[in-house]
Amino acid sequence: SAALPHLWRCERDLRAAVREARADITVRICEEIRTVGGEEYWYMPDSTQPRVRSAKEWLKREKILLMMPFFLYKRVAS
Repeated sequence: SAALPHLWRCERDLRAAVREARADITVRICEEIRTVGGEEYWYMPDSTQPRVRSAKEWLKREKILLMMPFFLYKRVAS
């Protein structure tokens, strides 16, 4: 499971790993994750990690990961 702000990346990475392993696995997303909390639940303004202080800060990081070609992302993430 993943927190909602991580969901797109988690799903993408899981599907890529399944393809790479040539496994017969179906990745399903629990739809209830989309109904849990809100910005006040996912972000903490007083966090020591700037990226989790707000949706705006989070998107700065996520946009880079979203636009990055997957082969580069894989190198960076490993």
